[in-house]
Amino acid sequence: MSQLVFNREQIKEDFEEIKRIAYDTTDLEIERDKLYVELESISKRMEDTISENARVALDQEEYNRHFNEMTDRFNSVKEKYDQLTAWIEDKKSRLLGAEQFVKTLLSEGEIKEFSPMLWHSLLDHAVVARDGKITFVFKNGMEL
Repeated sequence: MSQLVFNREQIKEDFEEIKRIAYDTTDLEIERDKLYVELESISKRMEDTISENARVALDQEEYNRHFNEMTDRFNSVKEKYDQLTAWIEDKKSRLLGAEQFVKTLLSEGEIKEFSPMLWHSLLDHAVVARDGKITFVFKNGMEL
């Protein structure tokens, strides 16, 4: 642990850069919002088409073909929207975990003895090789 927190200022700077690169969801949110607007537009057109079909005698084959095309487009856009939403939420969740990791890491003073709280909050797992070498894998993916 002492090796991990050797240069606290560098850790802070590096983490800010990591947040900017790896956890930024701005572009994803813009794309998701565009998809939402498209979903609203398709939904409105579908409602208008249903209303028109109720008021005016339309060729039902043409109506069904057109409505099915809109339904397929809606489902396709909705799938993309749901994927982007899940990806955004995943990134935000990972950011919260990473922020907690760094906060806990930087809040500790010099570590002289084992702390179960610190172990559980920072370490994901340890790997013991056949030769007895132990590799500690932290929640941020770093290995020592």
